[in-house]
Amino acid sequence: MNIMRKWWGAGGRPEDGLDGSQLLEQQHQQQRHLALGLMHLKKLFSEILHPAHPLSEDEREDKLYNMLPLFCKVFSNSSPTDLVEKFEDVLLFTQHVSKLMVTEIRRRASNQSTAAASCAIVRFLEMEGEEEGVDSIPSSGGWLLLNALNLLADGPPAIIEVMTVSSLPSTLVKCLYLFFDLPDPDSADSENANAESNLNKKSHSSPLHLPLDTSKTGGQQSALQSTASDASSCGAAIVPATTDRRLLLQKVFVQVMLRLCSHTGPAEELARKDDLSLLFSASTSGCPPHNCVWRRSAAEVLMAVSRHGLSQPVISYIHSKGCIALCVENMERTQDLSPLEIVEMLVAIFCFLKDSADCSQVLLDDFKSAQGYAFLVDFILRLEHESLASNSGMCSPAGDSSCSSGNSNAVTPASTLTNSEGTDALRNLVLLVASLCYCGHSQPRPSLHPSTALYTVPGFVLPTPSNKGCSVRNVAAFGVLQVVFCRASSATLAACVLDAISSIYHADPANYFILEPQATLSSFAETMHARPHHVQVKYLELVELVVFELNHVPCKELISLSLLLKAHHTSSPSTGESSASPACTPTRVSLVPSSACTPSRVSLVPSPACTPTRTNGAVGCAAAAGAAVVSRRLSSSSSIFTAELVGVSCALSLIDQLPGDDFTIFVDSKSVVQALRAYNSRHPIVWEILIGLVRLAGAGRAVSVCWVPGHVGVRGNERADEAAVNAASSDQAIHSDQVPCRDHYPIIKASIRHIWREQWLNVGENKLRAIKDCVRAWSSSYQKSRKMEVALCRLRIGHTRLTHRCASSGECAASVGDEKGEEVCVAALELLALLLGGSAGNACVFRE
Repeated sequence: MNIMRKWWGAGGRPEDGLDGSQLLEQQHQQQRHLALGLMHLKKLFSEILHPAHPLSEDEREDKLYNMLPLFCKVFSNSSPTDLVEKFEDVLLFTQHVSKLMVTEIRRRASNQSTAAASCAIVRFLEMEGEEEGVDSIPSSGGWLLLNALNLLADGPPAIIEVMTVSSLPSTLVKCLYLFFDLPDPDSADSENANAESNLNKKSHSSPLHLPLDTSKTGGQQSALQSTASDASSCGAAIVPATTDRRLLLQKVFVQVMLRLCSHTGPAEELARKDDLSLLFSASTSGCPPHNCVWRRSAAEVLMAVSRHGLSQPVISYIHSKGCIALCVENMERTQDLSPLEIVEMLVAIFCFLKDSADCSQVLLDDFKSAQGYAFLVDFILRLEHESLASNSGMCSPAGDSSCSSGNSNAVTPASTLTNSEGTDALRNLVLLVASLCYCGHSQPRPSLHPSTALYTVPGFVLPTPSNKGCSVRNVAAFGVLQVVFCRASSATLAACVLDAISSIYHADPANYFILEPQATLSSFAETMHARPHHVQVKYLELVELVVFELNHVPCKELISLSLLLKAHHTSSPSTGESSASPACTPTRVSLVPSSACTPSRVSLVPSPACTPTRTNGAVGCAAAAGAAVVSRRLSSSSSIFTAELVGVSCALSLIDQLPGDDFTIFVDSKSVVQALRAYNSRHPIVWEILIGLVRLAGAGRAVSVCWVPGHVGVRGNERADEAAVNAASSDQAIHSDQVPCRDHYPIIKASIRHIWREQWLNVGENKLRAIKDCVRAWSSSYQKSRKMEVALCRLRIGHTRLTHRCASSGECAASVGDEKGEEVCVAALELLALLLGGSAGNACVFRE
């Protein structure tokens, strides 16, 4: 042992300041030491295989424990092939070490409660404090045994098979399940730490070199080693913190299991021993916060099994034992799980479903029959609700111990989700569901046939699915996205779902037609009027994708959009805001076949806003393009038509400041479009606009003017209306003193009517004053027939040929007989009295 200690002491790291030759010499010396150690290792193992006298079980275990430090030192930096090439008896050594680990674990778990068994196993496996003495060597035999198994698990498949025959994988899985009952390492009793001293008598003071590098287990181990070496150089005894020892044990323990489960044999052994279901249960069960690290470890092992160990016997076992249904039930039943914890569980389950779908559809069907997709919908909506509640200040106080715990392994409770955490969790979960859409054993075909389509674009060819990595195979998973969007109440979740659907449509052109029977986009349109603007833009971009990239006419979607525009075009009575879709107008026009229409079209919405009661007697107009707004204050003499034209002129000024080559100006006045199309208008602003359009066209910038009826509710129009109202009521200078002559016509007519009214009021004695005391329009004077209009007017004022002749000549042009036979002058009678008082038999008709 003195020789070995001398060799260990000489094998340290090279000191700073050594030149190249000294470093080379030291490397040769280390190689000689390793060769010497390998020879000594073979000798020690030969004494176990071929003892001079029969060995008892305790003696054999003692000799095996004595070999472990030397084995770890020799093969810590060796490749997996070196185990077989340099150590011929490595398979027998693996068998002895594996059986020793299984025996030690069973010895501590036998006839014990789960809590006591887990504590005993952890104390056996953890790195203990270092003894005061030479080299500051750890004294835990279980830690040495675990590290030796970690080196062996990285070996060839033959070594893995030996470890599997020894039931090592199933034993480690049982340990992992027991670790869920471990107490908090920081609050463990010192008495419990010594309870298993009689079982730890196998521990020996032996050198140990940790067989992990930072590339495989992170920087935790190297930091712990450097701390121990620095302190030992000062003569101090190092006792790593309990939490650090537990974390290091977890890393090495999980690495052993991951290396084992990277082969098919251990997974099938877990299925035969009925221990594979423990992994599913452990990865989806609740546990104390300090043991969440073991649940994540179980999920990692489960994903390793899904990647490397899925064979037909394993899949049959999972199906027969109902493991998928067990996971869904655990996630639904456990109330103390936070949303972030459930997301972690779903990652493991989804990975398993995705990997199993390559060879069988059974597990995906199990997930569907277990109402897994319904659980996904409910959980996503629950996560959205809790995220909104936390943003509204409904989370627990900042001083809550659950929020301020210093345990780095604790998961944030659901009630303390921050805005970023809730958004990230929603986005990641939606992306997980979207990735599940590509998983499936069979490939569905597009159900749409060009011959059955209402409208077919020339040259349209129905795309075929490309490959299973991009084509939709799981329609039920896509249904989760569809239901979640329809029931989502936040813009964040709705936008995430639309982004996921957009990625699915872009992944393969056939995906839209595979999902076309679901009527996704048309069902989304029912609630689109209540969505925020950016969500509406994302939705309409999906509709444009179908038209421009897939070259298909989406009849269902266009019908839904038309119904949306017809049904939601009025303002909300409660808020006064428009309920029409703000983003509908720009995209609907771009869907019209036109050579000038491109997906990158810039939309401008000029909207004059004026009323008869405009402040300060002025009229305002404005044009809006995104955040840019240009407004003008016009003269009170300006007409609505002129205000519309000035709004278009403002839009042209905005175009000069914006990038792009293709623009559309949306107006709510059809007369503006007709005036610009006629090219012969006498309106000066029309000619100004036409000159501007020609100028922009010469610069390669296409501008279209589109009339949109029912402009209320378009967000750009609402912004322009507000700017126009503000401009009309502001003190800014009037845009131009020059008003087109046609705008003065209403003023001239009003002035003439005022003069007529004054003249009529000054007429005193006139029988017509009794009929019409002031100049105003008659309610019955709007007739389609001009002849009827004239007759009614004459009857209204009592003006006929007979009465007019009597009134103008002063003589009776004719007379009629009364009831007594006497003649009566007609001129002395009014027409009303003649019509109502005279009988039909005595009435005379006089003609000129």
